[in-house]
Amino acid sequence: MVIGLIVFGLFLSHSRRMPNPIISIEDFSNPNVAVPLLASFVSGFGLFLLFQALVYLFELPRPVGFGMDILSTGITLAPISIIMLIVGPAFGALSGRVGVKPILVVAPLIAALGSLILAVASLDYSLTVADVMITLVVTLIGIGGMMVTRITVLMMSASERRLATITGTNTTMRLMGNTLGPVFASSILDTYKQGVLMGMLGKLPILYMVPSRLSFYYIFMSSAVSSILTALIALKVRETMKGAGKVKVGIPVQG
Repeated sequence: MVIGLIVFGLFLSHSRRMPNPIISIEDFSNPNVAVPLLASFVSGFGLFLLFQALVYLFELPRPVGFGMDILSTGITLAPISIIMLIVGPAFGALSGRVGVKPILVVAPLIAALGSLILAVASLDYSLTVADVMITLVVTLIGIGGMMVTRITVLMMSASERRLATITGTNTTMRLMGNTLGPVFASSILDTYKQGVLMGMLGKLPILYMVPSRLSFYYIFMSSAVSSILTALIALKVRETMKGAGKVKVGIPVQG
């Protein structure tokens, strides 16, 4: 961590000296640029934190998990991409009517609601795969709204000179969150464990240590917290999209 901070400091110093840096620190002075970039990191963290936990939950042996094999898990989770394909264009159309900021605030709260329901339900051993997938739909509706509105705000707020690099920076921030989320989830899964009876050796029980349901509770709660943080960050955004079909606000006009 110390080495990372040192390298980060060197990066900031180098970036300030370059006339056309790939990632410019000055870009973060604009709330409509800084907020979507930070939201990309936080939401990427929460999304992959959630996916990491779901794979474990589906494949772990009962009663902790659902005892599914890797192929069944993949087939079960595959339809979630269809949800993103549907809600993405829907939120895109809605942003032209109500503006981006309301969606950027409400969508993370929808995702947080789904994660909170998953957190509470994960402590109930009567939870089924269908219950998880239905709740996951709610979460993904919120995540879809976050993804669409983040990039929309960036496109509307960045200058023409910085537009290409800003979208690249957005991808970088999201990938950093995607990388950190599974690491955080794995640390929780490895911290909170319980024994599952695998058989008997004479009169001695043979226990196999697996992540407990409590670990999934903490992971889903962490995902909910990250979504709530995204909503709070979004309050700093200045509305740029209502009526955006007529005017492109935030990009300077050269006279």
